[in-house]
Amino acid sequence: ALYVGDGVNDALAMSGSSVSVSMTSSADLAFKASKVHILEGGLQSLQSLFKISEISIFTMKTIILISLIYNVVFAAFAALGMISPLVAVIIMPLSSISITLLGFLVMTKRVKGLK
Repeated sequence: ALYVGDGVNDALAMSGSSVSVSMTSSADLAFKASKVHILEGGLQSLQSLFKISEISIFTMKTIILISLIYNVVFAAFAALGMISPLVAVIIMPLSSISITLLGFLVMTKRVKGLK
C-alpha cells in the first residue's frame, strides 16, 4: 500500500506501509520512516513517481521477454540442429548487451515534471 504523509501523526503507518512517501517539510521521524522522499514539487511530484514506476515495470517485463526470446528460442534452435551451437553461444552475450542497453535507455528517459 502507498502512504503519503507528513509524519506528525502518521509515522507509524508510514513505517508499516509497503511504499511510504514523505515531503521535505515533514517531521524527522517521517523522513526516517519513509522509503521515498520528495524534496521539491509537493504533491505534483507524485505523478512523476507513478510515471517512473510505470516505466520501471514496463522495462522489467521487456527485459524478461528479451531474455526468454534469446535463451529459449536460440537454445531450442541449437538443440534441434537448426543453428550450430557455436552461433547460439555467440548470440547469448547479445542478450546481456541488449538488456544493458535497455537499462541505459531507461536511465536517459525524461519524465515530464522531473528535473
